[in-house]
Amino acid sequence: INNFDTNYGNDPKDPCYSYTINSKFTKLYFPQRLRHSDKPRFITNNILPIDDITSIFKCNDILMVKSIKDKMLCIQMLEDLSIKDICLQTASSETSSFPNKIINVLNSYKQHHIYGMFDADIAGLKAMDMNELQYGIKPLIFSHNAKDPTDFAKAYGYSKTLKTFKEHIDYIISKRISY
Repeated sequence: INNFDTNYGNDPKDPCYSYTINSKFTKLYFPQRLRHSDKPRFITNNILPIDDITSIFKCNDILMVKSIKDKMLCIQMLEDLSIKDICLQTASSETSSFPNKIINVLNSYKQHHIYGMFDADIAGLKAMDMNELQYGIKPLIFSHNAKDPTDFAKAYGYSKTLKTFKEHIDYIISKRISY
């Protein structure tokens, strides 16, 4: 990918997940690798700051998360809550910078607001502050008890995660502008 030879050898101690993103790009994810190791945790040929722009649909609000696993969990919770008018998008990275063209595309699909729910750690909080200042993306912190929705679910179970998520969804719905 991008002329980078991964030299990956299907090592059970170093699993690799491959995702197709934006219809034609690939993202490799190595979950066991440490953030500051000599081997990368992610390798991609995606040129966009969003991993799933091709899955966007007309909606009332957009909720942007920072990982596919968070998106998958949030999609399940939206289905369980029977919410069909919130679109989920995945930022390629918490440190992604969004060109005006991408922000314009996102704005053309939503009626009300774009929310960012990134990790509740230093990098995630900084990213949410920057996104609010530069792009008007409203920050949401899933919980101070875990860094992201999937870690919260691992620690507290699906039922409590769904209850916490519903509180965020109720907040999003309460902030809609009437036209």
